[in-house]
Amino acid sequence: MKNLSCIILAGGESRRMGEDKGLKIFRNQALISYSIQLATKLCDNILISTNNPDYIKFDYPLIYDIIPNKGPMGGIYSGLSVSKTDWNLFLPCDTPFLQLDILLKMQKHLSSNKIVVPKLESDQIQPLIGFYHKDLLPLIKNHLENDRLKIMGLLNKTKTYYQIIRQENASRFLNINTIKELKINE
Repeated sequence: MKNLSCIILAGGESRRMGEDKGLKIFRNQALISYSIQLATKLCDNILISTNNPDYIKFDYPLIYDIIPNKGPMGGIYSGLSVSKTDWNLFLPCDTPFLQLDILLKMQKHLSSNKIVVPKLESDQIQPLIGFYHKDLLPLIKNHLENDRLKIMGLLNKTKTYYQIIRQENASRFLNINTIKELKINE
């Protein structure tokens, strides 16, 4: 889609992994590669939100935090700030099982919302996999300035659509945070 950018969030501290998890090899490729492959099916413009210059090897522009140490909310803010499109798909670097069909269902609800995110039937929301509109920049900046860093707080302050995902598809949202999880899912 021409009017859509994808920003892959790879700026986490990876405390549980012990090293940058997006660069860890999973099934013969870097973990971030799964999100990149998914993004290329939807967007021409792909960016990587990180503070690690090693991600340059993937040949996509890197976005560094504009306001440092603000977690995923800071990554979303930085991504929206540099993006040239109104709509932006955010994907984490550690969800190798996510599939295109879910994103296509979500994409159908952009016209009347500011955020579109998946929500499992169990009520578990996946806020780091979602479409975010550039109009959110002032609201996000306000949240950052007031250290309100929980994405759920942002979802509650704007027109958000929750794409209901059947519970049997919950494994598609599995993220890999530890070496043990990396090996178990290999």
